[in-house]
Amino acid sequence: MAILKVPIDNQDPSFTFTSPFEGQNYGFYFRFNSRLNKWTFNVRDSVGNDIIQTVPFFSNTDLLKYVPYETLPKGIFTAYDTTELSVDADRFNFGNEIELYYQES
Repeated sequence: MAILKVPIDNQDPSFTFTSPFEGQNYGFYFRFNSRLNKWTFNVRDSVGNDIIQTVPFFSNTDLLKYVPYETLPKGIFTAYDTTELSVDADRFNFGNEIELYYQES
């Protein structure tokens, strides 16, 4: 079982990237909601169709634990707070102090 760091570039308040997990490509669309001071994300299949939408991004938890979709990667996505202060990602610390990891199943 490998643990993969997912590269995050939060220069903009919304961004997309594609990455292979468990032998399939998945797309991710992240956006920052300034009214809620919270990042959310969508997961897309290999052709760009949304599988899930607007999942809130909380640190130090399995981000997809309560999302019951068979088409998602089977591993665990975790936003890890490297400061050990148990803070959630804000507009500018996501990708720096708050890193995204995927643990293969």
